[in-house]
Amino acid sequence: MKHSFLFHFIKFLLPENQCNEQMIERGLDLFREDYGQSWDINTRPYNGVPEMLDALQTRGLKLAVLTNKPHEFALHCVASLLPTWHFDRVFGQRDGVPRKPDPVGAIEIAEQ
Repeated sequence: MKHSFLFHFIKFLLPENQCNEQMIERGLDLFREDYGQSWDINTRPYNGVPEMLDALQTRGLKLAVLTNKPHEFALHCVASLLPTWHFDRVFGQRDGVPRKPDPVGAIEIAEQ
């Protein structure tokens, strides 16, 4: 089974005598809970991104987002941070699709 970066990071942080699946899962749950409540503190699009999106949308180009964030969270982030623009596709990390920089997700978006 392939584990996420976060899984391995929590495993690395735990003392050896407490490093087991149950503790790692607890760490993941705590991280998700905390991050879910604080992800947007000081979070905003990079400088120039809104203007770029305006220009692309004005030209009639389709917009899409591909991120390594979990898919449901990616949908929430885009809706919260980029509500002004219409995105034809928003894909976060999904089961069966390799993470970026693997091109599978980008190819999937391009083919739709």
